[in-house]
Amino acid sequence: MKKLLDEFVKVLQYAKSPVVNHLNKGINTERIDSIVKEFDVSLPVEAADLFKWRNGTNIEGLQKLQLETWIFPLASFISLETCMSVYKQCMDMRYQWKENLFVIFDSGIGDLFMIDVNENSATKGMIFMDSPAAVDFLGPVTVFDSLAACIETQIECYKKGAYVIEEGTLVVINHDKKVEISKQNNSKSEYWKEL
Repeated sequence: MKKLLDEFVKVLQYAKSPVVNHLNKGINTERIDSIVKEFDVSLPVEAADLFKWRNGTNIEGLQKLQLETWIFPLASFISLETCMSVYKQCMDMRYQWKENLFVIFDSGIGDLFMIDVNENSATKGMIFMDSPAAVDFLGPVTVFDSLAACIETQIECYKKGAYVIEEGTLVVINHDKKVEISKQNNSKSEYWKEL
């Protein structure tokens, strides 16, 4: 996973993403365990590896526009501490929130990307998206087959020109190519089957 994440940073650097210079240092296993134990959550290995690699983004040096903090559309890479805070808010506020869905990326405008942490689930390790503004689906829907598939999809979208960074802001310039790449890399995910 680390090799894949390092490649993603290189792609973001090449694209001139301002986020690259604001990634936090990773945290160790003991710190991860102490943060998640309060909620009796067991992170999949890929998710733990993500936070060991880098613990989100320090957005203090970035402009406060959410678009400038996104590493892919609707996704800011937030720290594990922030993930836990958002997870708790979701558990407290959202109707019928599924406890097995743990937030890993947040748009800052209500859209969430979550990983299924349920050991016995058929969708264990898959990434779900929940968007309050969505009209094509209700509630969380699988969007990436795994965290690795999510990162691979983003790398390919940048490399093949589906995404660009313009004046520090992520722009999707080829939606059809993004959908094609996403379908190819995430054949089990429901979201792409409808597009």
